[in-house]
Amino acid sequence: MSTTSTSILGAGAVIAAGLAATAIVDQLSLGWTRADVSAHYGPFGEHPDPGILTTVLAGAFTCATVVLAIAAVVSAKGWNLAALVLVALVAVAGIGFAALTTFAAEFDGHVFTTFWRFVPWAVPVVAMVAAPAVLAARK
Repeated sequence: MSTTSTSILGAGAVIAAGLAATAIVDQLSLGWTRADVSAHYGPFGEHPDPGILTTVLAGAFTCATVVLAIAAVVSAKGWNLAALVLVALVAVAGIGFAALTTFAAEFDGHVFTTFWRFVPWAVPVVAMVAAPAVLAARK
């Protein structure tokens, strides 16, 4: 059992949960994404639903929260190989998702707001920081 890896994984789950909550609050009240979508697509006569973007964000961060929380519990039980597999899953999927949010563009502009283009990188970074701690705990 490694308290370091468990703590890092727990912190990662909290960060991902915070991002999921932020996406939900954005959708329900802040309107960052709604304003950005209107400004981005309006001049082209398009009016897509901004709720789709924030729902995708909230769903992805909720999945990351669940997997990182499971990895923390598994790590605390000493099942470090299983924790390492879960951390690798979050790192790979997180990198793919963060790359999507960062580079997705159409109509000569980015699909996501600046905040949502860069903040999702926090999840795979936490997973990559946790991986060596999980590996060290295996010895």
